[in-house]
Amino acid sequence: MTAPAVSISGLDADALGGDDSILMRQRRDHARLDAMMNRCLSEDLPPGEPDAVWSDIVQLVFSHAFAEETVLWPLLRHIAPDGEELTRRVEEEH
Repeated sequence: MTAPAVSISGLDADALGGDDSILMRQRRDHARLDAMMNRCLSEDLPPGEPDAVWSDIVQLVFSHAFAEETVLWPLLRHIAPDGEELTRRVEEEH
């Protein structure tokens, strides 16, 4: 039987390996992406700004996904007993 998944959302930086850990970097990416999406949806953007924000979103999403695919998922598949299933579920949710 597989242990239930535990969210890391409530863990602090030390518990996630420090401020420079991949998990903290990914957490910051999620916060930045949320802020950029809200900015992009704002009705008070000057002309041309939505395109600039969208460009920043695309760049962030690409680098974020690259870190997941090249660092996080391979490591998780290797160290977690149910790593294949877990990463498959996460990838489906994304």
